[in-house]
Amino acid sequence: MPLKRGLSNATLTLLVSFATMAMVSFQPLLSIGALLAALVSIAAAVNPRKALILTVLYIPIEPFIVSWFSLSLSDLMRIIPELLLSAVLAGTILSKFREGRVNGIPDTLLLSVIMFAIVISLYNNIGLIDMVMGGRLFFRFALVYFIVRLLPDTTGLYGRLLNLLTKLLYFEVVLGLMQFLSKAVFGPAPWNTFGDNLIMAGSTFGVQGTLGRYDQYGMFLAIIAILSLSRYFIQNEAKFLPILAALAGILLSTSRQALIVLVIGAIVVSLAARGKQALQKKGKIVTFSILLACTVGAVFLLLTPSGDSRGFVTSERNPLEQITTLFDANTYSTTKENNFRLFYITNVGEQLLKRDPLGLGLNTFGSAQTVADNKTLYYKYGITDQYFLKFVADVNWISILGQIGIIGSLLFLGFLLSIAFQSLYRAKKATTDEQAILIAAAALVICFIVAGFLGPNFEIRSNSFYLWLIMGLAAKISISMRTTSAKNTPI
Repeated sequence: MPLKRGLSNATLTLLVSFATMAMVSFQPLLSIGALLAALVSIAAAVNPRKALILTVLYIPIEPFIVSWFSLSLSDLMRIIPELLLSAVLAGTILSKFREGRVNGIPDTLLLSVIMFAIVISLYNNIGLIDMVMGGRLFFRFALVYFIVRLLPDTTGLYGRLLNLLTKLLYFEVVLGLMQFLSKAVFGPAPWNTFGDNLIMAGSTFGVQGTLGRYDQYGMFLAIIAILSLSRYFIQNEAKFLPILAALAGILLSTSRQALIVLVIGAIVVSLAARGKQALQKKGKIVTFSILLACTVGAVFLLLTPSGDSRGFVTSERNPLEQITTLFDANTYSTTKENNFRLFYITNVGEQLLKRDPLGLGLNTFGSAQTVADNKTLYYKYGITDQYFLKFVADVNWISILGQIGIIGSLLFLGFLLSIAFQSLYRAKKATTDEQAILIAAAALVICFIVAGFLGPNFEIRSNSFYLWLIMGLAAKISISMRTTSAKNTPI
């Protein structure tokens, strides 16, 4: 009787058990974590589609989870999405799907940005670790873009993801409301104010849900609202409730940039969807909702003229301040004291163009991880105030300009715009489901171009992940439509 090749299941189980015991006896937490990471990575590689959905679910709740662990352990846990996505990419490559080659202008521009960033970093003698860390911050979710492009079948994926995100939206809004009530009754506590959002401990508003900060919470809701609005304007059966829920959550968060992004996204979606049957039917509902919101806001302002009668201090962040400061001239001042972001854009940006037009390399200027190491560099550009050094990474476009220069910045901007224009062009001849994705992609891209001046939104995973995901879906649809058109064109 011939011998069986390989090891039996029992032998494999024993070997894994002995290896696990040895690892645990050496370093319990790290070993268990490494084993779990390996198992999850294998599972992700075997089923990339489900792993991608798991990542969608994990990213919004990650800040709340890691806030309960030590700093060293929480830093390790923050790389889970990257591990998952790397495994998913491996799985899609191993599936032998051959349509994932470089295809079209967006792919070419994105790869050009990455290659240029590496070349500039090598030119500036940036170490490998710094280069990897800088690349992880800027292009970590470019993985998502290529993963979606490589997946052999994305039919129904967007609908499933959006349904999941809508459920997350409702959960986050309800949780934000509970945090608001909890802060009003009990004050700040670990369940309503944690992590970086301790800056909002003195305000009844400024809630964060499970996200890291009030502004991340607001941006997360704004992104889902734009996706939902695109589907609402395109598909007859879609509901308006997710958009209203997101607006309520954004007001609770007091995030100005989230409000700006939502308004810009709504304008882009409305213009792109004009003429669609669903939009024509629902235009009255949208108009009525906007008028109702304005009326309620005006009545609220008239009936509560003072901070004392509202039960919270008006000098702290609140929805009224969130809206009224958008019309305050000081908000758009270029002095450090009034608006440090505009100060960086108008002063530091100009100096970067003059002194280092090609960039300083990855993980240098504007990198949140190397602020302490680059103080001498910041002093050269007039950023000497210790308070403002904490916010030096808060303007993404200046960070990008500082690290990969004007050429890299233009390439990256070109990549984003190519996705937006390609999506709008293809949406004219796409199916209803495809139109919802393409229009949402164009709206998100334009919103993020603006949001890059308002905060580090390209680097915050709970924001950028969904941008790259939708861009990948839009690029895949555009490539598929172009391929189909070429096949149907007579020679």
